[in-house]
Amino acid sequence: MRSAAAAFYNALKARGGRFVINDAPDKFGATFVPLQARDLPPYFQIIVQPPLPEFKADAVIVSWAGAGFVNLFEQMRQVGVFKVATVATLIPDQQAIKAGFVSATGVVGVTNYHYALPQNKVNDWLVERHKAKFTVPPDFYTETGFTAAQMIVTALQATNGDARADALAPALEKLKFDGVKGTYAVRASDHLLLQSLYWVQVTNTSSADFKFLSPLAELKSDEIAPPCALDGEYKARCAVK
Repeated sequence: MRSAAAAFYNALKARGGRFVINDAPDKFGATFVPLQARDLPPYFQIIVQPPLPEFKADAVIVSWAGAGFVNLFEQMRQVGVFKVATVATLIPDQQAIKAGFVSATGVVGVTNYHYALPQNKVNDWLVERHKAKFTVPPDFYTETGFTAAQMIVTALQATNGDARADALAPALEKLKFDGVKGTYAVRASDHLLLQSLYWVQVTNTSSADFKFLSPLAELKSDEIAPPCALDGEYKARCAVK
């Protein structure tokens, strides 16, 4: 959770964001709730009843792990957090939304993939084939596996089938291909796979075909790509184009 909080903190601070509590690099603008905690309203009081005007938050970012998020969102709803601030979080897979986001309807956030979001021939092909074989649309992690397979095939095509590491490494570092979310590209410096993400809102948890999300914006890779963060002996690679 601390690494997730640090990632949110650094990304927002880099874009001029301000945190109303613990706004320091070692505190990540966050409140960490103990894993064993079950009575959560005390942690929300500063949100629903800020002691001073400068403590009023426009948005609350929720980072969670495990099944405890169900209780977390239920209690946030009960004490009125959703009424006083925009609640944002990472949007998970379809089954997790269906099972646990009943109290989180209206939450906004970033998702890596949802089958109804991309509008292109590759995604259309994947959705059609997946439904034909499994009767349900592809999910969050289907895109990850499909994209990994595309990377392997595209790299092997570039090496004329040469699967040796010495041949594949330079091919992968220059890789660019069309996938289910449009164009993907490997950044040569740190091997980051640049790709689009989606800013969405959870509008329901009962759709028979898992259409739980309303699209708000597509976040293109050139808009959201983080800076190269290599350190030590690898830091010089950040200059590689």
